[in-house]
Amino acid sequence: IYLLLRTDCFENRKYSLLFGISAALGMLTKWTYFVFLAGPFMYMILCQIRSNWGKGQKKSEPLLNAVLSIFIAMAVASFWYLPNSVDVVGKLLGLAGGISGEKATRFQELGETIGPSGIFNFKSLTFYGAKLVNDQTSFFYALLFVIFTILWLKRGWKKSIWVLLWIIIPIIAFTLIKNKTDRNTVPMLPAIALATTLGI
Repeated sequence: IYLLLRTDCFENRKYSLLFGISAALGMLTKWTYFVFLAGPFMYMILCQIRSNWGKGQKKSEPLLNAVLSIFIAMAVASFWYLPNSVDVVGKLLGLAGGISGEKATRFQELGETIGPSGIFNFKSLTFYGAKLVNDQTSFFYALLFVIFTILWLKRGWKKSIWVLLWIIIPIIAFTLIKNKTDRNTVPMLPAIALATTLGI
């Protein structure tokens, strides 16, 4: 995220390339990395389009930098993902369709918490909100997050809306996966802390 911000909406080529490398390393660490990066990344792209193309300048270099960063990320990450593509796709389909039977038992034996199966039911839709309050933080800190985020949004949010996207996009994405676990949304906790700080 830091390198993405330093790209200055992809005006800076050096940091755009460094961001691409860091994105690849993130994907090699955990395949869900892109989910947390998607919102801030799209925000930077839209800012670039609005600030330059909207004024009739139509600068192509920033968009080229964005494409280069994506290409570098894909190229570096492909060293692992291409040889393991069949296994990765199989696991993705399994997570999206739901883990049950022996697989669910094995996850639980490893200490994995399997959330409610399904998508469009009350337990599923409130799963990650409940986990934030009960396990990942506490009711007190979750309440502070809500209060100070509202204050931040009232004061002016346009320049920092990427923080909120860092939180919202992953929650939506993982809610749409049938099987849920609280560790899925752990990488959004820094964004929650940052949103709370912006409201103070």
